[in-house]
Amino acid sequence: MSSEISELDEYRETFRELYYEEALKGFRAHLTIYLIGCVVMVVMNLTLTPRVIWVIWPVLGWGAGVYCHYLGVRRAERNIRRLEEEALRRVQGP
Repeated sequence: MSSEISELDEYRETFRELYYEEALKGFRAHLTIYLIGCVVMVVMNLTLTPRVIWVIWPVLGWGAGVYCHYLGVRRAERNIRRLEEEALRRVQGP
């Protein structure tokens, strides 16, 4: 029985690590694309319409999305616990 528990604990720990790594990987990709997009938009704004600074609005809007993604990664532990509880409920049945 104790070997089953240790295997389950090992599985849970591995699942948590993989879940967090995937969440962090997704955030890093989002952040990288955001930064590249911001540079492109600033260059476009300053070369095409230098008298009107419009770039601030898409940078702020997209930045809010990146920040929400960051918060989601920070809350990964809570999400993992929720997923574990749902899996246990499915296994145990009604």
